[in-house]
Parts: sequence; structure tokens; C-alpha cells
Amino acid sequence: MAKKKQKVYSVGPDELGSLPDNVDVAVYWYECGGYEGSGIVVFYDASAKKWGWDGLSHCSCYGPIDDGLVGDMTWSEVLELTRVDESGIKRVPDDYDFQKWSDIGKKLRQLRKKGAI
Repeated sequence: MAKKKQKVYSVGPDELGSLPDNVDVAVYWYECGGYEGSGIVVFYDASAKKWGWDGLSHCSCYGPIDDGLVGDMTWSEVLELTRVDESGIKRVPDDYDFQKWSDIGKKLRQLRKKGAI
């Protein structure tokens, strides 16, 4: 049986590389600065049939997705994270990750509207 093609969309400056097999869809913002990297990935976990997100910070010893990705959220919960942080505080332009979350949210909504996800 052929492996299903993953739908992966970058909204950041750098490419992430491979994703775990359980990920069907991923939208990410990633930046790699030589020995370290940072970013955010929002993904659909096909095995759990749930959405999820993960931070992509790492040093050169480990890659950005060394622990794997496991989804445990609904679509609505993921979209809410693009507007408010984990504490429920509204994201504002002065927040460190505001632009990353904003770009990811915009791409997710665009893909959903087109029926791509």
C-alpha cells in the first residue's frame, strides 16, 4: 500500500524537513539559525484524528521534532490558539510569537476555505 502524501505548508523563512508518518497536514513557521532553530507547527494527526501544535525550538543536538507529534485538539481549539495564548490571553502584535501564529492562522483558514484541509 502506498504511503499517503502529506500536505505540508511553510509560512516562515526556512524549511522544516520531514514530519512523522502520523501527520497528514502541517502548517508551520520555522527558522533555523545554524546551530539552533525555532518555530511553531500546527498539524493534523491522522492516527488520533485530532489537531495539535508544537513548538519547534531546538539546539544542534536534537532536531525540532525529536519527540514526535501527537494531536489532542479539535479544529476550533487550534483556531482559537491562533488568537489567544495557552493562558487564554489575546495575542497582540507586541507578543514574541504574534506574527508566527497570525501567519499560521491565516494559512489554515485559507486552506479550509479552499477545501484543501
